[in-house]
Amino acid sequence: MRYDAGMRPPAFLSSVAALLLGCQHAPPSVASALTAPAASTVATGVHLAAEAPLQWTPDSAAVVVAGRWRVDRDTGAWRDLGLGRADALLAISPGGHLARIDARQIVLPGSPARTLQVPAFVGGEDEPSTSGYWLDEQHLYLHQAQPIQGDSACRILDVRDGSLSPSPHCVEGDFAAVHHLERGPGDLVAVHSAGEGHPGLRLVRFTPAAGTTPLPGADLDLYPFGPVWVSWLADGQRAALVSPCALGQRDRPCEGISDQAMTGLYLFDIAQGKLGPLGARLPPGAVAAPDGRHIAWVRRGRLCVAVPAQADARTCWAPPGGDEEDAR
Repeated sequence: MRYDAGMRPPAFLSSVAALLLGCQHAPPSVASALTAPAASTVATGVHLAAEAPLQWTPDSAAVVVAGRWRVDRDTGAWRDLGLGRADALLAISPGGHLARIDARQIVLPGSPARTLQVPAFVGGEDEPSTSGYWLDEQHLYLHQAQPIQGDSACRILDVRDGSLSPSPHCVEGDFAAVHHLERGPGDLVAVHSAGEGHPGLRLVRFTPAAGTTPLPGADLDLYPFGPVWVSWLADGQRAALVSPCALGQRDRPCEGISDQAMTGLYLFDIAQGKLGPLGARLPPGAVAAPDGRHIAWVRRGRLCVAVPAQADARTCWAPPGGDEEDAR
């Protein structure tokens, strides 16, 4: 879901800044950096697909777009990551290392890109799904699942030599079919799973040595389809939950939700185990940065970045190059 090209920019930005940071103004240096770039620096090309996945780097300095480009937040410069056309979420380490995790291989950026083969280490006859995240700058936690049989297994991959070692514990989601793991500061992990066509989201503390401990108060009923996107804030004390669902306001908050509905921003306080009320309305597909000061979304086929405290500071850039399939 992405921002409708026919809609006016929403008047949500100042309230987002107050909600996330408790302040009303972004640093002047950041605001000035987001003025429109000179024509010679604007990337030209086809539009992004409306559903192109977006991820912020942990330092909030860039947006990873469609698992393909890294876009500088301040200058709008696009850099091809050399991972191919993934159109998928990447694993991003706290230090900024990237990895594309496929069912049977891990692709790491480089010139050329480096590929590590991963065997099927979960039982079953069907092709497993593989998800994972960086434990540190040299090791990936990998989780394989057999969605039909409900089996799962995990390993730790050393990216230096491609070796796999057993993990004492595997992460646990609401359903066995874990399909995405989003690491936050420290041992915080968002576990996205699915079962019988319905999504599950569990916010946990997890380490291979200690196992899974769900965060108190973070139970979410996403029936029938969700969705909810999680952005762990860099302070390690809160998570920003972005969803069209009326989270915390009624039972089964996602039931009857239109996929064109405006997206709401909610803050989950980790220490108190409380989900805050609706704090702001965002464009569909908006993703909050870990610093709480920026939001990114796709509008009219372009990547847009905004400083929450200043509604007029939105800047949008088109992706470089592409083909007709990209423009659909």
